[in-house]
Amino acid sequence: MEWREILSSRALDRFRPVLIGIEGALLAVALLFWVSTAFDVDSFSPETWGAWACQFPARYWAAVQCISAAMIVTGLMRPVTHFRVAIGAGIQAAQFAALAYSATFTGGQFVIGVYPSVLFVPFHLILMVEALRHERG
Repeated sequence: MEWREILSSRALDRFRPVLIGIEGALLAVALLFWVSTAFDVDSFSPETWGAWACQFPARYWAAVQCISAAMIVTGLMRPVTHFRVAIGAGIQAAQFAALAYSATFTGGQFVIGVYPSVLFVPFHLILMVEALRHERG
C-alpha cells in the first residue's frame, strides 16, 4: 500500500470502520475521564497536565473531548458528512495540542505532553484535512 492510497479522495470512506472504532474508543475514554472528574477532584493535577490546563475545570476538557469525538463518529456514519468530521477533528487536534503544550511547557509531565503531540495531533490534522479536501470536491 502506497501513501497515495491512504490519502486518496476516498480515504475517509475506505477507512471509515477503523476511524469510527478509534474515535469511539476516544469517546469512551473521554466519558470515563468526565465521570472520574465528577467524583475525584485530584484526577486532573498540575503535576501531570501542567498549570495552564488546570486553569480550566477538568470536566470542560472532558466535555469538549466527548463532543468532538461524537461529532467525528456521527460524521463518519453513512452518509458521511465531511464538514462535521472536519470540525470535530479540528477541535480534537486543538485540544490535544493545548494539553500537550500545557504538560510539556507549564510544569506537567513531559511524556504526557509528547504522547498526544506525536500521536493524536497529527492523526486529527490529517483527518481534518482529508475531510475538508473531500468536502470541497
